[in-house]
Formats: sequence, C-alpha cells, structure tokens
Amino acid sequence: MLMVLKRNSVFAVLAAWLVVVACGSKNDDDNDCSDCSGSSGAPDAKGGNAGSGVGGSLIESGGTAGVEVGGSAGDGATAGTGGATAGAATGGAGGSLAGEAGSDASGGAMDGGAGDAAAGAGGSDSAPLTDATIDFEDLDSGTVVTTQYDGVTFSSEPGVDSLVLRYADYCGTSGAMALCVGEAFDCTEPKILTFSPPASGLKLLIGCTDTSEKIADVHVFQDDTETTLDLLGRGNPQTPAELDLSSFSGITRLEIRDTGVDAEGFTLDDITFQH
Repeated sequence: MLMVLKRNSVFAVLAAWLVVVACGSKNDDDNDCSDCSGSSGAPDAKGGNAGSGVGGSLIESGGTAGVEVGGSAGDGATAGTGGATAGAATGGAGGSLAGEAGSDASGGAMDGGAGDAAAGAGGSDSAPLTDATIDFEDLDSGTVVTTQYDGVTFSSEPGVDSLVLRYADYCGTSGAMALCVGEAFDCTEPKILTFSPPASGLKLLIGCTDTSEKIADVHVFQDDTETTLDLLGRGNPQTPAELDLSSFSGITRLEIRDTGVDAEGFTLDDITFQH
C-alpha cells in the first residue's frame, strides 16, 4: 500500500511538471494562456516598452520635425518634409510682401525728400528780405549811375544820363548828393528804376521842387500790371516831397515822367526798399 501511494505521488508531480512545461511552451508561441497569467507580465512590459519607447520615439521625432520645420505635426520624415516645403513657400511669400513694403517705405522716403525740397523752396520764399538804402553819398559828383547798387538799375530815355550832383543842403535831402536825370541841373528827363528781384516797401524823396502843383506822372509796374499816380511838388526847394509806394509789393519797374510844370525838374534821393 505504501508503495502505491509513493507511485501516485510521483505521477502527480510529473503531471504538474508537464502542465507547467506545456503552458510555458504555448506562451512562447502566442503569449496567450489563461492558466499562465502570472508569468505574462514581463513579455507585456517588454512589448509595451518597445511600443512606447521605440515607436513613441519615432512618432515624437517625426512630430518634432514637422513642428520645427514646417509648422505642422507629422508622422515621420515625409510630414516633416512637406511642412518644410510649405513653410518655405509661406516664408517666400512673406519675404515678397516684405520687399513690397520696403519699396513703399523707400517711396515714402523719396516723398519725404521732395517734401523737404519743397519745404526748402518754401523757406527760400519766406526768407527775410534785404533792406536797401541809397543816398548817393558814396559816389563822386558827376558819376553816371546805372548798376552800382544791388537790386536796382537806373536809366532813362536813350542818350540820357542819370547823374549824381552835389546840391549841398539846397534840396533838403540827406547829405550833399542827389540824383539828377538830364543835363546838369536840368533834371526834367524821365527817371526809370528797374528792380531785380522785385522790390517792396519802396520810398524816396523828391527834392528841389518849386511848385505845389502836379509835377510828374508816376508809373508803378508789378510785372505786367501798371498803376499810375500823380506826384505833387512842395513849392519849396528845401522841403522835399516823399513818394511813398510802400503799399505796393513786387515792384519790378518805376517810371517818373516830368510834366514840365517845374522848369528845372527835381531830384531823387534817400531811396529805400526791400528785396
């Protein structure tokens, strides 16, 4: 009896061993054995590591390439390359637009330059005027006056001179010198003053008048516009009459034509204007 029990125990151990061997072999084939759940953890863990580690790394690598190069998540090098191409195209368009904007900016700079040029021209128009005073004291008696003074040219009819003569204080103007247009001390010829650039604020003194009547016609030219005024004498040679034309701007020419009432004519002196 004892021998039978021992034999049965040996058979039981052998049977259990065979079951373990058979399940282990089956697990190696398909990893599916309901009786071997306790030993399946290691293979699952290994497979999981492979899937999430290697496979995950590839996906992460592909996605990163897509994001960094092309701006979209990809699943490998292909998606990354496509993203890169799209990114390059977009960047090219952006560069083109930026170039156009640069052109506009350049145009703005040119406009600004023109504006500065215009402002410079405007500044020239609004520059302070130069004051001029002519009293003939710097010229010798008998000098023919033409272009000695900036901004004005003195003339008369052809063959007639504008002379500086010494009158001392006889004509009542400043200093000793005055301008006589005609023969010496016969100052009856037309007196013509041409201004370049045009003059403003023009005033002058008329000396040596012997009558209080109209002694001359005054013609004021502003380019093609002409205004005619009457000039009256003072009736006293030592009391000069003032011809005030300061209300006119842009005078290009002044003509004073004697009417012949004053037998010896009159002189010009102390001419002031701005140009």
